[in-house]
This record gives sequence, C-alpha cells and structure tokens, in this order.
Amino acid sequence: MRYPNLSWLLLVLLGVLCPVHQASAQTRICSLPIADFAKRVDTMDADLKKVDLKETQIEVELMDKDWMCLDDPVPPRLIARYAHVRALLAFMHADPDEALRWNRAAAYADPSLDWPDWIPEGHPIRHQLEMADEMEITTVQGKYLANPNKGGIFLDGRFATEPKAPEEVPVLMQVFDKKQAKLGTEWLDGPNFPRQWVTDDAKAAKA
Repeated sequence: MRYPNLSWLLLVLLGVLCPVHQASAQTRICSLPIADFAKRVDTMDADLKKVDLKETQIEVELMDKDWMCLDDPVPPRLIARYAHVRALLAFMHADPDEALRWNRAAAYADPSLDWPDWIPEGHPIRHQLEMADEMEITTVQGKYLANPNKGGIFLDGRFATEPKAPEEVPVLMQVFDKKQAKLGTEWLDGPNFPRQWVTDDAKAAKA
C-alpha cells in the first residue's frame, strides 16, 4: 500500500487554511467602553494644559483608530469635550479654520458645555464662534435615514430621526442593531451620510 506524499498533504492543508487565516486577520474585533474613552479625553485635556502638543496629537491619532470600537452611543457632552480638545490643538498649531470646525462641533454636540477652567476668560478660542458666521444646519432633501431593523442611527450620541447635520462640521455617527451591536461608526463632515444609511423609502426609516 502506498501512502500519499506528506509534503503534498501539507501544501493542500496550507492552501485551505491560509485564506481563512488571512480573512480573519482583516476583521478587527475590539471593544472600548465609554468610561475608558472619557479617561482618554481627560488625558488629552491634561496634556494640552501642559502644552504637550506632541503627546496630545499621539492620543488623537490613536483614537482615530478606535472610534469603531465604542460599545455604546457617546454622550453628547463627552463628544463636545473631545471637540474642545481638537479645537484647542488646532488653535495651538496655528490652524484657525480647523479650530473653528471643531469649535462648532462642540457647540453642536452640547452648546451648554463651557471651556476647561484652565482656559483664561480672554482666550481667543472662547470667542471664536462669536466672530464667525452662524453655523448652517442642513437636512438632506427627499431622503430618510435607513435605520437597521429595530436598531438606530445616533448623531453625536442622540437618536437621529432625519438626515440632518451642520455644514462642514464634524459629527459622530454611530449605528447599532436591535441587539445593540455596533454596525458602523464614523465622523461625518456635514450632512454627507454614507449611502447605506439613507433611503428614499420613508417606511424604512422607522427604528
């Protein structure tokens, strides 16, 4: 009786298993509780207070990779705090346009949130919105939000009922299904909703 060549069997097994391994490697399974994100915002704020722009920028870049990991809708006040960090960081980097975008993002998420105590009353960032044009909020005409079945779309931590957002302002969109599993997370730049989350069907918008 002749046995198959072991080297040949090994190659066959590798051919079957390797594609599965590669596909699994491309899927990132992660979890970031809101409390942990809040601590990271605290760290960013503390670094800015020390004018440690390099460390703050590193924290921001790390968070850019982790938005998809958030387990729940982010409270609007926490989004506003993060937006304040981004506005201050941009201001300290002498980028007033980017500072204004994030300043408006904070005001849209939670207009009642004040700046940190360590920002002096006369600091220009506190008065930037007063000097700028009024924020323009736009609704996408003829479209509805395509909520997942018994799930929902959240904008800046609030359940959204229509595709509406301020122009040229970062807004955090999070999508969850009926089991509260996250289906998508990304920053919108104004009312530029991804195609899969808008529809022409009004009935499909019911969450």
